[in-house]
Amino acid sequence: GANRELVRAMLPDLKAGVADDEPDSDSEEQALISIYRETWLRVVQQHYWAAIDQGILPRTLEVARILLNSTDIALESSDTGLRDWEAVAREVHMRPPGPLWRTICALAESRPLCWLPDIRSTCS
Repeated sequence: GANRELVRAMLPDLKAGVADDEPDSDSEEQALISIYRETWLRVVQQHYWAAIDQGILPRTLEVARILLNSTDIALESSDTGLRDWEAVAREVHMRPPGPLWRTICALAESRPLCWLPDIRSTCS
């Protein structure tokens, strides 16, 4: 396990007992959510670059540009949500989901299907 004293020395707020799992206000919570989104998007972007560097994703294909561009666009609006997939969908001219797909996703959100994470994640 971690050395308690070392952790407290590295994180001075823990010494004073100020650190707390819950933010003090909605604005702090939103800022924290934005930081998590930015961190996630940077990790995704690094995976795209790694795939390009390893030759898994050919550098010259348009898909490489679309994926990298999608994370850049999403980073610009990380305070409002994860928008990288929307950028990809616009670039590849995806049609919005039809009525059948919307019905399936609505069912996936209701009991008992909502208890099955694999089904719910398909629609999210």
